[in-house]
Amino acid sequence: MRHNLSLVRHCAVASFLNILVCTWVLAQHIAPPHSHSTGGGVCWGYAMGRASGKAEGDATCNPSTVIPPGAENEPPSSWANWNINGAYWQYMSGEQLQGTGPGNIVYFGAHAAYVVSGSSGDATISVREILTAGGTPQDATLTKEPYGQSYRYHHPQQGYASGYYRKWHYPVTARNEFIHNGALSYNTGTVSIGGQSGNSPLTIDKLGNATTTVSTTTPQQFPTNYWQAYRRWRKPDGNPDQSNPLSITVQPSNNLYTAEFDKELNVTFQNSFVGGGNGGSIKVQGVTQSSPYTAHTYEVKNAGFQSINVEAIYNVVNGIEYTFNHWNDGSTSYSRTFAPTNHSTFTAYYTGKPLPMTNYGLMAIGKVAEPVRLTWNEHPNLERTS
Repeated sequence: MRHNLSLVRHCAVASFLNILVCTWVLAQHIAPPHSHSTGGGVCWGYAMGRASGKAEGDATCNPSTVIPPGAENEPPSSWANWNINGAYWQYMSGEQLQGTGPGNIVYFGAHAAYVVSGSSGDATISVREILTAGGTPQDATLTKEPYGQSYRYHHPQQGYASGYYRKWHYPVTARNEFIHNGALSYNTGTVSIGGQSGNSPLTIDKLGNATTTVSTTTPQQFPTNYWQAYRRWRKPDGNPDQSNPLSITVQPSNNLYTAEFDKELNVTFQNSFVGGGNGGSIKVQGVTQSSPYTAHTYEVKNAGFQSINVEAIYNVVNGIEYTFNHWNDGSTSYSRTFAPTNHSTFTAYYTGKPLPMTNYGLMAIGKVAEPVRLTWNEHPNLERTS
C-alpha cells in the first residue's frame, strides 16, 4: 500500500544499535512482530505500541523504541510481514476520520500519531507522537476544518489526515426472535450490544477478541395485545444460554446472537354461582386460587401451545353449598387440561343448595294470653327463598 511506504520514508535514519527483536510468543511484548531501536519507522512504532496498550517507558516493550521489521530499508524488504493492514490493524480511509477515537492511530500519508482524546466530529482531536527518529513523544492537536460540504482534520506540521488505523473490528448482531401462531419474527422490539440499544436486528462493529455484552428487555409486545417473554439467548454455535445480559467474546466471524421469546397468553379461570357471582375457589396447576384467577401459558418454538390444568372444586359461599355442573364448553369433567391458542376465559358453572343452619336462634316472646312473637337468625344468603 502506498501510504505504508510513505510512512517509512518519513521515519528514516537507519540504526541497528541496541536492537532487541521481539516475537509473538513473548507475552510481555505487543503482539505484532517488531524490533526495538531509535531508527527508522519509530513514528509508526510508537503509535502502534501505544495502541497495543503499552505506556511510555514500559520496561519490557517501550513504545518510544518500537520499529517495524525492515523499516531501516528503503523500500522496506519485509514490510508485508508486519501486517500493517492485515492481521493486526484495519485501515479506515477518509479525512473525516469517521469512527475514530482514543486508542486509534491517525495516518497522514507520511506520519502516524496515537489518538489520546477526542472523536470524529469533535472540534479538536488530541494525539501523541514522535516526529523524528531518536525523538521523544510529544503532544499535538488536530483541528477540524470545513471541507466542501463536510470537514477534515489538520495537523500543524503534517497536513491533513487521510485515514486511521484501528485494531480489527468485527460486526456483532443481536436480534429478537418472537413467535406468533407458529411464525417467527426477527424485525421487532429492541436489543442492546455493549450498552448501546437499537431496533432488532442490531449490528455494531466491536473490537476483535474483546469482551462485550448482548442483552434484551422482557417482556416486549408483539403482536398487538400480546407480550413476548424472554426465554434464553441462542449463541452462534447454536448452544443456549439463559444469561441476560450475556457476556460474549468478539470473533472474526459469526457473531450472531438471537434472543428467543415465548408468546404469553392470559388465561382466566372463574366460577359461576347461581345468585352467588363468580367468587369462591378454583384449583389451577394443583394450587387453590381465588376465583377469578388469571394464569399464563405460552406458545413456544418447536413445542407449540403449552397446556394448563384446572380443577373445579367444592365451594360453600354464604351458606350455599355449590357443586360443579359443567364448563362453558359443555364438558362435565370437573378436572380439565386446556391448551389455549389465544387469550381465554374458562368458566365452571355450579348448582347450589342451602346448607342447614346450625344456630337458628329461635326465640318465643310474649305473655300469657297474648300473641306469641317468634324471632330467629336469618340465613346468611339473603337471596334464599326456601
